[in-house]
Amino acid sequence: MNPLVVRGCAFGMGHEKICVPLTAPDTLSLRQQAKAAIHAGCDLVEWRVDALKDGLHLDVMRPALRALREEMGEKPILFTFRTKEEGGLAPAAWDAYAALYRAAVEEPNGADLFDLEINRGEERVTALMQAIKQKGGHVVMSYHDFHKTPEQTAIQAIFRRMAEKGADIGKVAVMPRTKQDVLTLMQAAAWAGETYKDRLFIAISMGPLGMLSRLSGYLTGSCLTFGTAGRSSAPGQLPTEALRAALSLLPGGEQES
Repeated sequence: MNPLVVRGCAFGMGHEKICVPLTAPDTLSLRQQAKAAIHAGCDLVEWRVDALKDGLHLDVMRPALRALREEMGEKPILFTFRTKEEGGLAPAAWDAYAALYRAAVEEPNGADLFDLEINRGEERVTALMQAIKQKGGHVVMSYHDFHKTPEQTAIQAIFRRMAEKGADIGKVAVMPRTKQDVLTLMQAAAWAGETYKDRLFIAISMGPLGMLSRLSGYLTGSCLTFGTAGRSSAPGQLPTEALRAALSLLPGGEQES
C-alpha cells in the first residue's frame, strides 16, 4: 500500500492517524478548539463546517478557514460539511453544498482533504470529487449510518464504490447493535484493504460497543481514527491523549506526525 502524504502526515503508514473534530459555532471558538487539538497531540483536524453559524455562506466560511490555517500551521485540515441526513448539524441543498466545497478548495493554503458524502448522488459527487482533485485536494468519500450496521457484503459494496470512483480514502462509519456488528465492519474493512491495495480506508463502529474499531487499524488497515480534545462529534470517540497511549501499545509501527 502506498501511503498518502499530506503536509508530512503519512496516511497508511504506521498507526492510524488521530484526527480531532472541531465543532465551533464561530471563528473565535474555532481558534480555541484548534489550539486544544494541537495541545492534545492530534495529527490533523476535521473542521465540521456544518457546526459554524451560517457556514454555508462563503463570506463566513472563507475567513474562518484562513483563521484555522493560522492556528494549524502545517498540520492537515479535513474540510467537512456533514449534512443533517447523515448525522450532521445542518441541512444543505446540493448547489450550496457544492459551491461551498468549490470555494474552499480554491482558498490558497486552506484545507487539504475534503469529505464528500457518497449518497448525495453518485454522478454529481464524482464530478465534485474530480474538481477538488484538479485543484490539488484529496477526497475522503464517506458513508454514515447512525442506526445500524449493514451486512458485510453491503459494506464491502460501499467500499468498492468508493475505490472504483477514485476516492483517495473511503470512510464507512456505522452503528453496532451487537458485538458481531463490530466484527462485521472490521472484516469488511480488512477485505477492502486486501482487495484495493492502492486505496486507503477508514472503518468506524460507533458508540461504546464499537470502541475497539477505533484502535484496530493494525488489523483492519483503517488509516485514521477520531479522538477528542474536549467535545466529541460522534458517539464513542476517545480522548486524544488516551488514544495515542493505547495505540503506542499496539503493533503497527511508530505514529507519523
